[in-house]
Amino acid sequence: PTGADNVFRIRYLSVDLSKGTYRLLVTARDAVGNPATPYRVNFRVVNERGLTNLTVSPNPFRDRVEFTFQLTGRQAPDALTITIRDLTGRIVRQGRMAGRIGRNEWIWNGQSDDGASLPAGLYLYHLTISDDGHDWPVADGVTETLRGRLILTR
Repeated sequence: PTGADNVFRIRYLSVDLSKGTYRLLVTARDAVGNPATPYRVNFRVVNERGLTNLTVSPNPFRDRVEFTFQLTGRQAPDALTITIRDLTGRIVRQGRMAGRIGRNEWIWNGQSDDGASLPAGLYLYHLTISDDGHDWPVADGVTETLRGRLILTR
């Protein structure tokens, strides 16, 4: 039956693609032959490992701040950690996540690891990404954003 909850997913595992820009076109028909609107998406394959496009916004923030970045390569890193410290150097929040190739997001709501709301103020963040104990390569112009300041307002 037709409805908003009808979702169709397909997972296509392709052979290794060489570096470049590609377009995926998906076409479909229903059981009686009516065509669906074609779905098109362009994507880029980058086989070299790297971190690109780190953004932290909004900053200053009140309720939440989002860390967004891109990872490139053939395989995701082993460890990805965002550490938030207060100005005394004490770790107030440490987010560990499984990074993936492509867009990654992590949201901080201004709370400590134990769930307590932190006071307004200046906090310091540090993003670390490693694979097999080695630092993940970082694109030119991104290195200086791996560490920064966050302003939490209440």
